Amino acid sequence: MGNSAFLTSSFMTFPDADKITAIIKSAIDASDPAKAVSRYVRRRENRILIGVDEIALGDYSQIKVIGIGKASVGMGFAMKEILAEYFQGGVLITKDQKYLVPKYSNQGFEILLGSHPVPDQASINATKRLTESLLGIDRQSLVICLISGGGSALFTHPMNGIELADIQKLTTALLASGANIHEINTIRKHIDGVKGGRLAQLVYPAKLVTLILSDVIGNELDVIASGPTVADPTTFHDAISVLEKYHLLKETSESILSCIRRGLQGEIKETVKNGDPALARVSNYLIGSVADAVDAAKTVAEEKGFNVGIITTSFQGETRVLAKEYSSILGEMVRKENPVPKPGCMIAGGESTVKVLGKGLGGRNQDLALNAVPLLDGLESCVLITLATDGEDGPTDAAGAVVTGGSAEKARNLGLDINEFISNNDSYNFFHRLGDQIKIGATGTNLNDLVFLFTTKEP
Repeated sequence: MGNSAFLTSSFMTFPDADKITAIIKSAIDASDPAKAVSRYVRRRENRILIGVDEIALGDYSQIKVIGIGKASVGMGFAMKEILAEYFQGGVLITKDQKYLVPKYSNQGFEILLGSHPVPDQASINATKRLTESLLGIDRQSLVICLISGGGSALFTHPMNGIELADIQKLTTALLASGANIHEINTIRKHIDGVKGGRLAQLVYPAKLVTLILSDVIGNELDVIASGPTVADPTTFHDAISVLEKYHLLKETSESILSCIRRGLQGEIKETVKNGDPALARVSNYLIGSVADAVDAAKTVAEEKGFNVGIITTSFQGETRVLAKEYSSILGEMVRKENPVPKPGCMIAGGESTVKVLGKGLGGRNQDLALNAVPLLDGLESCVLITLATDGEDGPTDAAGAVVTGGSAEKARNLGLDINEFISNNDSYNFFHRLGDQIKIGATGTNLNDLVFLFTTKEP
């Protein structure tokens, strides 16, 4: 990501724009999936060391590498380099078209595309192909599974009787309801044949080692990509409770409700639980999270002369509430130089939710930024930046947005009614009109979202 990401933004008039751009770039660079794999997995002659596992590669008759999620290609090619002569190919499912360009062809991986955040037929086809690639594995097989954000939608196999359209409709409703990812994935795990530990069942009795990049608050492994290789603590009862909580029973298809009811009655097996024999030869390792990006940004911000504080690496909540919280902190930073003196930098990592009431276009980062615009109106020498580490905020090509104390005045000069855009959840078009979107393109990773609050010394 270069300075071009901000060239059309009023942010470039901010005194420390170049320094801030370098800080943000460091956070994205720290999210690099290939570097995460290389940090965690080491090769020693004919062995690889992964966490507490020391694996003698020569002990296995076949070694397969599979990947699920936005970061699967970067993770996969890093794993290929480590395995070297032991690499025997594999299947990766991702979202970004750039991985289908010629430079990735003939590299030993079959790279397949799916859709995110709502699955499509390509997701189902890719999932079928990946599971087919596991046919013939046995106790002498080693499967290395690479999991990252986006995997829940990209890796999809509806339970018998459930149509793709049913899942698409429910996923869209859940995303608009304000449900968090833990709740959404609780339902996904109970209507899908590869989630909630069921991939581990497919791989058994092979040795299964899973490397996981987290895009989930709290880094619960059963939630990331809906936990295809780990025990699941949730139940069919939890799934129906989520639908009831968000008043979605009437919007849920009869096929999905029937699946959950049959699960409640014991006619469909629960997701995989602790103690299941399928987990006996499984090792799951968390190799990266948003904390890595926050720490990297903090280091560079200090090098650039900022007084730095970390708010949290696990923020969550509705965008409108968080906008008030972060605007309040920024106001304190400007007026009272609290909690850090000027020039100041406060950093937060996490994931918000949006309760969609309008019909506009946007994502949670842009929505948070939009709600901050009137709250920061006229506040001098400050900037608020929100962005998704995957480079794609919701169903848009923007990663996030930049807000300064002059954003509201700029909108008024353009004849824009800020409250109307807020009510319509139309953050994308608002910041497009202002020229204050952050567009860095798909980054090939996904470690939650970042919020930066900056102040500068008065000129």
